[in-house]
Amino acid sequence: MSESNAELALGVVGGLFGILVGILKRFFGGIVSIIGFGGTVAFLGIWTILLRIIGIIGGALVSHNRKAGGALMLIAGVLGFITASYFWIIAGLLLIAGSLLAFRIPTRRQTP
Repeated sequence: MSESNAELALGVVGGLFGILVGILKRFFGGIVSIIGFGGTVAFLGIWTILLRIIGIIGGALVSHNRKAGGALMLIAGVLGFITASYFWIIAGLLLIAGSLLAFRIPTRRQTP
């Protein structure tokens, strides 16, 4: 169970960064909507926040079901690049790295 600490940490930290990005996109989308172009930015900000929540759930799920947690983090990490573009680099890379760690086959140490 302690072998999934890295995946959990990457998933949660990536999700928290993603929520921050989503909130900033939502805020700037509201500002840009004053001049008529912010509706799409604000809408994508909402999707970004939802994807980050999925990333956090995936990170928490890794300790119980590695494949399902890894899949959720991978989905959130990849789709975040679509909704948040280059603002998503830190969160996306953390979530994708966590998902790759979750998909790896754990090696067992042999005791002498």
